[in-house]
Amino acid sequence: ASPVLTLETVLNLTQKNQLRHQFGSSTQLNVDGKALIDDKLVVQGGLSGPASQNAGLVFGLRDDDTHITGIANGQHP
Repeated sequence: ASPVLTLETVLNLTQKNQLRHQFGSSTQLNVDGKALIDDKLVVQGGLSGPASQNAGLVFGLRDDDTHITGIANGQHP
């Protein structure tokens, strides 16, 4: 079975519809229930579409035991 990754964080929206991780925000990052160090987390992305209904993110984290990179995308109706 594949590991289960959960990520909860706060993102800021810039004037150019870019999403950036708000440093110092409450962040929870877990792999199979194990909490990872969130101060090494990088998240960037953006909104697109005529009504900014599309979102895309790239994220990465590295600590002594783990190196994770990934992408996420979604759409608001």
